[in-house]
Amino acid sequence: MTVTPTQSTAVDEASFFAFDDVSIPFTSNLYLTMHPPEKYPGNPVVPLGKIGEPDEWQQRYYGTVLRHEGKFKMWYIAASKEAFITPSRGGPIDYRGWRFVYAESEDGIHWKKPNLGLVEFRGNRDNNLILMPPGFTGYHTLVLHEPEEPDPTRRFKMMALILPTLVNSLPRS
Repeated sequence: MTVTPTQSTAVDEASFFAFDDVSIPFTSNLYLTMHPPEKYPGNPVVPLGKIGEPDEWQQRYYGTVLRHEGKFKMWYIAASKEAFITPSRGGPIDYRGWRFVYAESEDGIHWKKPNLGLVEFRGNRDNNLILMPPGFTGYHTLVLHEPEEPDPTRRFKMMALILPTLVNSLPRS
């Protein structure tokens, strides 16, 4: 079913989807064609961290990528070996090792993990970890940018599925 607006709506800015054949204002001699995506040959574009880094074991993109001030900014979940009770076998999961991290890119392909200096990890703050309340870890994260927020320190807002680390009493091998 196609829904066509009954009257015009004026907006300052709009995003169109490649499959939108209703909202594009001038369609004379315009053909919309879907093309299959091409996998980037240099994958993964965000490689695992080195041994000792917060994302040494696993990265999960349950996060957000936003374009802001000319660069891509990404918030996602990383796991160190503490994320698994038996890391050599990959499980079961102990959510203490899952952490929120940040990366940025000029082109969306080459990513940098800046040293934020916010959270101590294995004795130092040289990492890209995001400050979170003590005792909490996460699994999914969504970041919103609200440029009209009067307080510049609150323009980015995170919503996350937070998991209290109730598994601290599990035996570790």
